[in-house]
Amino acid sequence: MNSSEDMLVRVIGVTGGIGSGKSVVAAHLRRAGYAVCDADEIAQEAARPGEPALRALADAFGADILLADGGLDRRALADKVFGDAAKVGTLNRIMHGEIGRRIAARLREYGQVLAARREGRKPLFLVAPLLFEAGLAEHCEEVWLIAADEGLRARRASARDGVDEDRIRARMAHQMPEAEKRERADRVIENDGSVKELFVRTDRALASFLGKP
Repeated sequence: MNSSEDMLVRVIGVTGGIGSGKSVVAAHLRRAGYAVCDADEIAQEAARPGEPALRALADAFGADILLADGGLDRRALADKVFGDAAKVGTLNRIMHGEIGRRIAARLREYGQVLAARREGRKPLFLVAPLLFEAGLAEHCEEVWLIAADEGLRARRASARDGVDEDRIRARMAHQMPEAEKRERADRVIENDGSVKELFVRTDRALASFLGKP
């Protein structure tokens, strides 16, 4: 992967399927003092009341996807698009472009902060479940895939969200296959053991990226 030429910061993309452990890795990196740009958080910002993306969603899918306070009813939107490729495509066209623009702005701002502090090109981690699908990998010098067996990921997500495993697997079926993500990623961090093991593997990947022994 290659960073965009106008970026002053080294960007490491972190991706993975449902239940892979992306959020756990992101929290670990934040605790270690690294900046983390979370695409899910940015998507929530883009869909706040008054934002152009939310108006576009309501125009495309109907006003019944809005809550009484004008915010987005994410469950209602998910119910409308789930299993319908055309609707998923419409949703992605609305959101991916907006998310990409916001992320590019965040990366430029972070690069300027580092330059002002004379901290060099300290890595920033871009965490996104749809990193490849949304075209966000173009911002990244490297992409790390947090990976685990589908059954393990389904059990984790089911326990976390209180959702039946069959529903989790149905959602997985509409994501990019993990085999393809493995081929496209620069590094694969296996999350098939304990959280401690995941942190050790993450730290090892970061040390390798930074050129540390």
